[in-house]
Amino acid sequence: MTLHGRLGGLLCLAAGLAAPGISAPAQQLSRDQLTALVARGTESRPADLREKDLSGLDLSGFDFKAADLSNARFLKTNLRGADLAGTNMFGANLSGADLTGADLSRANLDVAVAHDTRFTKARLPGASLYAMIMDGADFSGADLSGARIIAFAKGANFSAANLANVDMGADPGNQPMGVMRSNFEGANLQNAVLTNANLSKADLTRADLTGADLTGADLAGVNLTQTVLRSVKGRAQAKNFDKALNADKAITK
Repeated sequence: MTLHGRLGGLLCLAAGLAAPGISAPAQQLSRDQLTALVARGTESRPADLREKDLSGLDLSGFDFKAADLSNARFLKTNLRGADLAGTNMFGANLSGADLTGADLSRANLDVAVAHDTRFTKARLPGASLYAMIMDGADFSGADLSGARIIAFAKGANFSAANLANVDMGADPGNQPMGVMRSNFEGANLQNAVLTNANLSKADLTRADLTGADLTGADLAGVNLTQTVLRSVKGRAQAKNFDKALNADKAITK
């Protein structure tokens, strides 16, 4: 083959790798390799873990030190099925990463960024999601029972998620930043379990709660502007429904 022909072949290969839907496999790491990478990170330049495959690893208790776990141009960072129980993901960038089925029980996700991140069927009971940005994230079928959530979750998907006993109540004590409250505007909460959840002052504008269970949920100060409340369960047992904002503008039929 001529040099010209070989160059042409390489260019075609490069174009194929760059084409939508085509990607090389992510780099599989062991826990020891991950530890070494994170140790080399600094406060100003955290470890770059994009395009890494951490699927199925036992990373319980691991400190990611605000690492970048976001998806890169072609590949998603793979954390599917990983054991992340008790991990410290404070300030980490998880945007676009795949955490399907991962165990994030009691994990610290405060101030993390998770634009369009996949948490489908992940386990997050007792996790802390304070000041977290997770617009467009997919938590469908996830277990967030007992979690602390103060988040920007506009357009996120919580369909069939377990949000029992979650604390989404506004934080009046954080006055330097203003009153911190959860924004679930336009979120999908269809058939979600919200039993005994503290939703006080959360913004549920245009959120869809069709079929959700609100038994024992605290709705004081919740913004229900155009919130879809069709076929909700436990409405009569919900707390402070009369103190919700714009309840007359909710969609019930």
